[in-house]
Amino acid sequence: MLGRVKPEQLKADLILPWASLALCCYAGSFAYRLYNFGDRIQQPLPEAQRVLIRTIFYIVAIVTFPLTNLIRYIQLRLNQPCRLRMERLLRQKNVMW
Repeated sequence: MLGRVKPEQLKADLILPWASLALCCYAGSFAYRLYNFGDRIQQPLPEAQRVLIRTIFYIVAIVTFPLTNLIRYIQLRLNQPCRLRMERLLRQKNVMW
């Protein structure tokens, strides 16, 4: 065996999974409570306010989709190695090494 893992190290490594499990359980119980008891706390909104909120969400969605594509494009370009970018640039200018 290469080496034994100490129990303290195992406990330290499992903090994040346990925290995420606790967060998921909390979110699930919160969703369950809202599903069963949400009608008691629901307040009806006027039609004009519902239309305004819906319009705001539509605008956010319309702006977000192209923005995510732009961020994806930028990240892909930044992920290319420098040599590949230099070769492409030189190829565009018809310059040989």
